[in-house]
Amino acid sequence: MQLWVTNDDGDKWLCADCKAEIEEQMINEGWRLVFDRLDPMLRCAVCGHCDIEIED
Repeated sequence: MQLWVTNDDGDKWLCADCKAEIEEQMINEGWRLVFDRLDPMLRCAVCGHCDIEIED
């Protein structure tokens, strides 16, 4: 999961799949990457899923 600083909406966590889908918007709006973190508790701001699959 990557934390991105957006200019209008604050910070957003994005998964790799959603980042690829909205990459053009991110470039146009000047989003900045803060850092990456692998944490099963983090959820993507676009799709709501996490990067890590948790097995029971």
